[in-house]
Amino acid sequence: MAEHSAQQAFAPSSSTLLDVKHLSVGFDGSQVVDNLSFNVKAGETLALVGESGSGKSVSALGVMNLLPDNAQVSGERSLAGTDLASLKRSQWKTILGNQVGFVFQEPMTSLNPLHRVGKQIGETLRLHQSLTGKAARQRARELLEQVRLPRPDELLDAWPHQLSGGQRQRVMIAMAIANQPKLLIADEPTTALDVTVQQEILALLRDLRDQHSMGMLFITHDLNLVRAHADRVCVMYQGQQQESGPVSQVFNHPQSDYTAALLAAEPQGRPKPVGRVQPRLEATRLSVAFARPRAGLFRRQPAPFCGRRAH
Repeated sequence: MAEHSAQQAFAPSSSTLLDVKHLSVGFDGSQVVDNLSFNVKAGETLALVGESGSGKSVSALGVMNLLPDNAQVSGERSLAGTDLASLKRSQWKTILGNQVGFVFQEPMTSLNPLHRVGKQIGETLRLHQSLTGKAARQRARELLEQVRLPRPDELLDAWPHQLSGGQRQRVMIAMAIANQPKLLIADEPTTALDVTVQQEILALLRDLRDQHSMGMLFITHDLNLVRAHADRVCVMYQGQQQESGPVSQVFNHPQSDYTAALLAAEPQGRPKPVGRVQPRLEATRLSVAFARPRAGLFRRQPAPFCGRRAH
């Protein structure tokens, strides 16, 4: 198997950014993660992979103190030399959204439907950089450009429901990198996105990682995405670590029976070609526009916000 592109594109730093040892997570006496250890280096992507319910997301949330009060988290965890387990609640404000950025799997539920895009990006800039007014709007515009969204001035005034799934995920990424974090945690960032948009989002995350020298913890169940976009992989099953190592090593020479079974379950081959069929639905020059409110009583009505056009 050829070496995956993530390793060829960028050589990760040898300095450990996030270090987790013997992590255990339980809820009301029931253990869901047991003795998990992994680390993420600056400039690299570590994939935390396993089937649904294996404890991937719970582990990441436990490391970052984002679980509910009935969770019991034990083990050692440090970020750039800071002992995370010893932090007080008030000290976490300097970590979350600042040194650590999150990209969650469903942006429509992560974005506030009652606030425009610009206000939501501006909120994290106000909290961590004290930027307000024109300065915050300008920085928000720069972030939208950085995640390769067209017409950033229009998007700043758009509501989340006016954007496509891929556009909303790019907005979430813009919010996650707004304060130039050391670590980016991407939890199933391409869920419910079509294949082409998936590749665009993951390529964007990789480019941003390289540009900012971030470490990235990539949580997924998709082995094809791991093969193409991760440097190292940690395999989980029922809350326990099965094995970890460079992607090529783990995928070519799995040591765990579960890892071997997981790889064997990947779909093989190509689908049979579909013969010539008549289209059931056709759309030509279809466009969608949303009316935008006036900025003031005597100001001219702004042009509608236009979504994608189908040909």
